[in-house]
Amino acid sequence: MQKAKEPIKAKPWYKNSNNWAWIVVGICVLATIIIVAIENAADEKAGANKALPRSYEEIFTPEEQKKMGIGGHIDGPGDWKPDPNIAQKAREFIEKGGNADPQLDAIQDGDYQDLLDQMGGPEGF
Repeated sequence: MQKAKEPIKAKPWYKNSNNWAWIVVGICVLATIIIVAIENAADEKAGANKALPRSYEEIFTPEEQKKMGIGGHIDGPGDWKPDPNIAQKAREFIEKGGNADPQLDAIQDGDYQDLLDQMGGPEGF
């Protein structure tokens, strides 16, 4: 009579090398996620504490500003008000052709070689 085959006993989970490989991979992934999160938090914190650029008024004295020609309003006096007819003027500007320039059109329509000769060659530009 033949002996009945005994069922194969499964190894405990801790003796299987495949399980340990998955555990190591999981720990590495978790460590990577934690390191990236810490770096991002540090970068955000460093960005929040970064000093904003200072204006020239904080850096230079009024005498230095006057000497260098800086200070005041860039576009003129501070009481400037926009033109109330700007919409009408913009419409007229667009209707008449915008930035139409007859000299520029003549250059665009001209021959490149003729323009070079007229200007004295490539060095003439």
